Amino acid sequence: MSMKEALAEQKAKVQARLGEKFDVIAREVERIQGLGLPDRSLKVGQSAPGFALPDAYGREVSLKKLLAQGPVVVSFYRGEWCPYCGIQLHSLQGALPRMQELGATLVAISPEKPDHGVVATEKHKLTFPVLSDFGNKLARRFGIVFHVSEQQKEFSKNVFKNDIALRNGEDSYELPVPATFVIDGKGVIRFAHVDADYMTGRAEPEAVVRRAGGDCASGRSVRASHGMRAERFSQISLSASSGQRMAKLPAGRGPLSLAETKAPPSQWRRLNDNKRLRAVLNLGS
Repeated sequence: MSMKEALAEQKAKVQARLGEKFDVIAREVERIQGLGLPDRSLKVGQSAPGFALPDAYGREVSLKKLLAQGPVVVSFYRGEWCPYCGIQLHSLQGALPRMQELGATLVAISPEKPDHGVVATEKHKLTFPVLSDFGNKLARRFGIVFHVSEQQKEFSKNVFKNDIALRNGEDSYELPVPATFVIDGKGVIRFAHVDADYMTGRAEPEAVVRRAGGDCASGRSVRASHGMRAERFSQISLSASSGQRMAKLPAGRGPLSLAETKAPPSQWRRLNDNKRLRAVLNLGS
């Protein structure tokens, strides 16, 4: 079942369970859509704001360090309590191996306290970092934050027994709309999906994978774990004579493709910055 199908199925279950009360949720979604957050959020081509946030286990994760390894997929979600968010997290986990093959890393971010990140990680068997954005400070910089209405607030407390103020550790009653961004190695946003419909308006993992493998991975930011084997890379001699680097391929060996390469990030940056070397290695411009 695709993520889109799973989300539609979950929506149908909630609607069947709540009956006429579902109108409260539908009206809240319409209200949020009227805020125009997709138009006000960060767009493709803009620089992503930097961050250093704690993961579910208290370890700091910074965008700067992640970008040193390659493209970064950042997915904002409302919280562990949201079943639609759970479906997306599960789907992203399924797509993670393909992202890694392309040299990309993935992080999910919510305003919840880290202990709820632990629950999400264990519940969905996540192997990527789940980060806590206290007070939605980072989400606000991406332009994706909204205030929960009083009606929805009381509805959540009474019907779902869910108080986001307790989960988030502050009482602003603000949440991010579901949003996914792909950021290239230079910190530029190459893919942006922002949708106020938190039930079904989420970025499909396949679209995210395709974009992570597009401009982001083609020579600008190639992660060391994807590419040439270290022993083959070591057969390429780099010389700084006359201020130029030269490449010598092993005897009897044609140009090495990107799929065959594996090297430390520092060496890859040298290759990516040198058009002559890239041409010799058949890596594109």
